[in-house]
Amino acid sequence: MTKEQKDAVAEVLILQQFTDGNVIVHEGDPGSSFYIIKEGTVVVSKEEKEIRKLVEGDSFGEQVLYDNPVRGATVKASGNVKCLALSRENLTKILGPQFKTIMHKNQGRWAFERNKLFCKLTKLQIERLLEVAKLVQHKAGDVIYLKGTSGNQKIVVVIEGALKKGATDAIAAARGEVFGDEYIMGPKKGAKIEENLVMKGDGLLAEISLQEFTNVIGGSMEDALLKNEKSHEKKMMNLESALKQEAAGIKLEDLVSYKKLGFGQFGSVFLVKAKGVQPFFALKSVSKAQVYEQGLEKYILQEKTVLEALNFPFIMQLVKTFKDNSRIYFLTEYVKGMELFDVIREIGLLGTYDSQFYIGSMILAIEYLHAKSIVYRDLKPENIMIDHSVTRDYWDVNLF
Repeated sequence: MTKEQKDAVAEVLILQQFTDGNVIVHEGDPGSSFYIIKEGTVVVSKEEKEIRKLVEGDSFGEQVLYDNPVRGATVKASGNVKCLALSRENLTKILGPQFKTIMHKNQGRWAFERNKLFCKLTKLQIERLLEVAKLVQHKAGDVIYLKGTSGNQKIVVVIEGALKKGATDAIAAARGEVFGDEYIMGPKKGAKIEENLVMKGDGLLAEISLQEFTNVIGGSMEDALLKNEKSHEKKMMNLESALKQEAAGIKLEDLVSYKKLGFGQFGSVFLVKAKGVQPFFALKSVSKAQVYEQGLEKYILQEKTVLEALNFPFIMQLVKTFKDNSRIYFLTEYVKGMELFDVIREIGLLGTYDSQFYIGSMILAIEYLHAKSIVYRDLKPENIMIDHSVTRDYWDVNLF
């Protein structure tokens, strides 16, 4: 699971306590929960024969989260035991009914990120490749690459099982690895497969055809890597936001308010400036009392966490946060301009070019958010800011 998924699971774990001799799960019973041992020791037995002991930090019962089978063994408390339980129902609520597919996608993502060649792709390219990948279940002995055919015919990610060479037991790609990278770029690019590559046992592969691969990355691997060197993602890895650097030493008492820019349900937004710092900023002020009265602490913290994780040219940037005895403050980039809602009414019916540019810019911003596992659920003209320097030839769009 990703960190965000594990955090979500941690919030729904249920603490259960058992005394010495209590049976936690019974062999042959239908299962619905997975357990993590928080304190104590449990004894695992099969057909009344002890097979092992599990201690703090160990877990059992994960198979029921996938397949709803009967329990394969009895687990009994040895002394006082505390367990954290996760039911299949709660896991489904968090990840949806297709959570197995989500787990497989996570494995595919990590396989690409660990691969020496494919790790050079951007996160968005990797996400798009996972979207077009086809999950295919294979039996032991199935031929995945036929001897004499081109090695770059497809890219394969081993989700379950392993890929071996011919009649030998030499592993070509194990679980969590990618096969096909050396045939995409390098000395063996486009070379023929020297011997059949087959499934060592039953398994699951994520398969991407060469055509789908090139469509996603926009051409050859060489060209894609050259373009990626100039990508925003690459620049942001090596360069901290200049705006954040400039505002690093600003304190709340340094800010001078010039005018109110607007107000919302939980506070007002002011145009502010700090002495000795060139740009203007927007300062969002939120009442602590109102947050407490309406139980919004979790959502305010979530907003801060999300905004701090973002650094994209089409998304308004959080610069810094402050607090005092009565209020919480978000210091953000100031976008001088108008809401798209008002711009449309001022310039009239949008032409094809303008519409395509607005939609394309918003898609880029949404794709960036999705790559960080963030869902933006308030997309509307009132929440799109158009920069004041717009012309008919170029529009600088910022998503608020």
